[in-house]
Amino acid sequence: MTLELVRDLIRVDQVIGEEMTQAVVEGDVVVPDSKPDVDRILSINGWVVITDKEIVEDKVIVEGVVNVKSLYISQEGEQPLHHMEGSFGFAQQIDLPGANNRMEAEIKAAIEHIDSSMVNSRKLNIKCVLGLTGKVVERSQIDVIKDIKGVQDIQALRDHLEVSDTTGENASRLTVRQDFDIPADKPLIREILYTDVTIGERDSSISENRISLQGVLKITTLYIGDDETGSINDIRYQLPFSHYIEIAGAMPGMRERVRCYVEDFYSTVKENEEGLRRAVEYEVVVNAEGRVETIQPMEVLVDAYSPSVNLEAVKANIRFKKTLDRLSEDIAVKEEMDLPADFPHIESICDIKAKPVLTDFGVYEDQAVVEGVLAIQVLYLTRDYAEAIHLYEDEIPFRHSAPLPEGGEGVGLDVDLYLEDLQYRVLDADLFEARGRIRADIGISRTFEKEVLMDVEEAEEAGRQTEASIVVYFIQPGDNLWNIAKRFNTTIEELVKVNDIEQPDDLASGDKLIISRIVKYQLS
Repeated sequence: MTLELVRDLIRVDQVIGEEMTQAVVEGDVVVPDSKPDVDRILSINGWVVITDKEIVEDKVIVEGVVNVKSLYISQEGEQPLHHMEGSFGFAQQIDLPGANNRMEAEIKAAIEHIDSSMVNSRKLNIKCVLGLTGKVVERSQIDVIKDIKGVQDIQALRDHLEVSDTTGENASRLTVRQDFDIPADKPLIREILYTDVTIGERDSSISENRISLQGVLKITTLYIGDDETGSINDIRYQLPFSHYIEIAGAMPGMRERVRCYVEDFYSTVKENEEGLRRAVEYEVVVNAEGRVETIQPMEVLVDAYSPSVNLEAVKANIRFKKTLDRLSEDIAVKEEMDLPADFPHIESICDIKAKPVLTDFGVYEDQAVVEGVLAIQVLYLTRDYAEAIHLYEDEIPFRHSAPLPEGGEGVGLDVDLYLEDLQYRVLDADLFEARGRIRADIGISRTFEKEVLMDVEEAEEAGRQTEASIVVYFIQPGDNLWNIAKRFNTTIEELVKVNDIEQPDDLASGDKLIISRIVKYQLS
């Protein structure tokens, strides 16, 4: 009979490489013509938007924009406190050996540290330390052997696997607009100093052909009041939003992974029904990226031979990935913070910002361990007439561990941090307490290699050798019935029958087997 190979295409996502790195980027930001000169920079904040990514040989080129918002002091005019906005582009590379342009790249970028200096009174130089994470994935279809026909006594060894299969992925933008009236006990708005928007609580679920996303935008606006003293005021709002990401083939019961972040935002003073500047219009652009995976059972042929036909085979090691779980962990951060001795005392806190920065993660003793800092920035009014407003910056370190459901061997992690809540209180003139709740989304996966049969063909017959037809064999450590049967050109069924084996998977080293050879041919 003619040898017939039954083939099958399997879809495999192979992680070729993953790398975390830091990069220093810098650029200049020019003060708009409508703004006064800068005498002293008070605070600087920024965020990153990735605009393009390109895989070339052994590296990924990342392009993006750093958006900057700054508060500064000017001696021009009656009001000393002003704000400005700007941006600059950057290009960086992440070295990932084995990457090429047929693969896909996943990039995460965040500002870990930002600093500024004055070039002159109309220009600021901004330097940022970016944390970049790059992952290169090869999504391919591999032609493997599912079955072998045409040889009557073919012996086939199969393995049953469970692997992750990407159903689909997509990205979508959402623009949220809302007007808010300021509280009655707040003065009219003369000028908005800055607005900050973060995403707090969030949740996602899968429905047919889409991922549904719900969350809360947390908005803080600092403004100068239109009163006699030009007081500095803050207003805070929570704005719920819902959105969906279309992914063909998504169904309930599959696993989703969602990343969402604020891409841009705007705030504009508006007049209320009485014509007073007591309302603010907000426009927030949220970018959401989603992926849907399913666990796919798979049967692969890993070995085969025939006692009667001489066969040659080609095998290959294929890397498979299985997503095991996704944990959502709450990390509580709390610390009392003393101002340095040379800092002015606190009269009242105008605003406090914080962002979690991931510094390290890994698997230790079957635990997922996440380390980072909560970077704190506090803008406060002082009791010093010469320096009425001041900025204090500090970091609160944290370390969190969570048990892994299936142990830590061969496990890889994918970690995202979000700040869901931040509270503070002033304890003394030079002491305050900060409390934050950080959410750590931890993706857990296992990557493993499996040698798979790729091709088999009938080989030319070699000369026969005289061999004993009956062999007495003593089981060695590491032996199993498949390896013994293949080595001696017989079958597992024959070994079990001749030796009256009741538990084929339970062999003891030193036990004796009677082996009846058939012929010498096997898979070479």
